[in-house]
Formats: sequence, C-alpha cells, structure tokens
Amino acid sequence: MPNVENICGVFFLIFREVGAPHHEPHFTAKYGDFSVNISIKTGRVIAGDEKRFPKMRIIRKVMANKENRKKLLEMWNELQKPNPATKFDLPLGLQLK
Repeated sequence: MPNVENICGVFFLIFREVGAPHHEPHFTAKYGDFSVNISIKTGRVIAGDEKRFPKMRIIRKVMANKENRKKLLEMWNELQKPNPATKFDLPLGLQLK
C-alpha cells in the first residue's frame, strides 16, 4: 500500500486488490481518524462520509488537476498487475490546482 502523497496532512493511499480489481480505480484519503475512498475517474466519494471528512477541499483541488488524475490512475493500474513494480517514484508530485 504505497503512501502516494501527503498534502496538508491528507494521506493519499492506493491499495493493491489481490486476484482481480473488484472496485473502480480509486484511492483512499486519510486525515487523522477520517477516511474516504475517491474514484480516480470521477473524483466522487465512493465510500466514507465526505461531509465529516475535514479536508475535502484539498481532495477536490487535487482531483481538479488532470495530470494528478493521470498519475493516480497510472499508479492504480500498475498495482493491479499480477507482478507490479516493487519500486515507485514517490511521492507522485500531486499539485493543488
């Protein structure tokens, strides 16, 4: 589970789904005890309570940037391969728009 990025205390995490991906491409954002799962393609919350997540504004800014979405999707796709890369160039360098 690479910690892809830490922006303003929000950790962006991507998990490998063993076997076959059973979710749409997404990442988990964690801030303290709060977490939400965000669709990489749409930027929408697919799990968790966005109203209670203290830093949704940060996530929205990150997801508004096409290059960020591209980097996150590339990481997702790599992790879902049967033999994913063992080293990643992290952090990804996600930008606030």
